Amino acid sequence: MVQATTRTFRSGNSEAVRLPKNIGYGRDVDVLVERLGEVITIRPLADAAAERQKVLDFVARLRALPAPGVLEVRDTSEIPEPRGL
Repeated sequence: MVQATTRTFRSGNSEAVRLPKNIGYGRDVDVLVERLGEVITIRPLADAAAERQKVLDFVARLRALPAPGVLEVRDTSEIPEPRGL
């Protein structure tokens, strides 16, 4: 794992961060930025698109599964409250 320290700065009306050369993605690479609490994740957009496609493929495979032969009918009768509770 490569780590580097950097500092945020203003770029127009936005807050920006410079990625040091040893951990950057290069020029003109579209990235996805996600924030979960205090953690900000930056990853190439191509990876995000590939992950999304994996999920869509998985959903398509699930939908292609055969439907169950018999569906059970749920018992809708009320269950009485136990005495003494």
